[in-house]
Amino acid sequence: MMLLLMIMTPGIPEYLTGSTPITNLIASPFAFLFELLANLGLYSTGALLIREFVIRYRKGWVSVFILGCAYGIMEEGISVHTFFEVSGSPVGLLEIYGRYAGVDWVWAVGLTYFHAIFSIGLPLLLLTIAFPKYSKEPLLGRKGSIAVGAFYVLTVLFLNIWLYVISSTIPGRPMPTELDYLFFGLLSLFLVLVAVKVPSNLFFPRGTASPGRKKFFIAGFLVFPFYLAYIAFPFGQNGVGRIPPLLDMFLLTAAFSALLFSVMKHLPAQDNQKELFSLAFGLLTPLLIWAEFVELTGIVPLITTITLIALVFIFRLRKAVMNSLSAPGFD
Repeated sequence: MMLLLMIMTPGIPEYLTGSTPITNLIASPFAFLFELLANLGLYSTGALLIREFVIRYRKGWVSVFILGCAYGIMEEGISVHTFFEVSGSPVGLLEIYGRYAGVDWVWAVGLTYFHAIFSIGLPLLLLTIAFPKYSKEPLLGRKGSIAVGAFYVLTVLFLNIWLYVISSTIPGRPMPTELDYLFFGLLSLFLVLVAVKVPSNLFFPRGTASPGRKKFFIAGFLVFPFYLAYIAFPFGQNGVGRIPPLLDMFLLTAAFSALLFSVMKHLPAQDNQKELFSLAFGLLTPLLIWAEFVELTGIVPLITTITLIALVFIFRLRKAVMNSLSAPGFD
């Protein structure tokens, strides 16, 4: 289980999207190894700690999403500083739209939700589907949790210091201020406390009969296009905002909240493996399409390799789900 989680995180948010180019494995093996260790130290440890948290505190998927948001803030705000970018990739035009007090707020909100859904939520959902019998069992003991937590904290600190050194050699590259560190650190801590206090049965599956797997697939499929529309729609040809930034952030939050509420309202409370798989496949499919787009446009060559690995996994998982449902005594 732990190995699968380490493959999916950072496999889905970094390698499948092209954020970390797979070509570095050939072009610069040392850089690839460094990126891999950094990604494992952030994504894999973060997802593992969140899984342990929700199991030990007996929390639900709302707590997973809230903790995923806290994770996104820690990574992008504290560790790698993309909340403060003033130019270039990956922020693009969002460097000017919604920027206030040195923070790209529209970018920050969108990226925080992206991490909560695709870096944390989707891998944990796939892990739950792959190993339903162990979905409520922790993977770490007390010492293991401390060790993983220490690895995560050390990775965050190392990347922060490393990027600080780089920033000092690049004119105009932003660094968080002491106030930024304090604000985003306290915000992450606040979200953790909210995740502890939020009722475990909030948005708990309440459906009695499945409305059909296609609807869950469509619900998942819409998430990534919503995210892309969020970061692209506000701009005209010259990067002029079409709608106020606050409205843009509100619309994304409302759309994701409505999708979550709808899914949980109709998701059967029991025997819902097929519906969960359809939802996960729906979330993953636009990323597979995106991967092929960046392959065909030459942005990230060889990413099709990652796509094929993901497809093999998802179809083997589908077969396992269907076989389990057809097994005698399942009902």
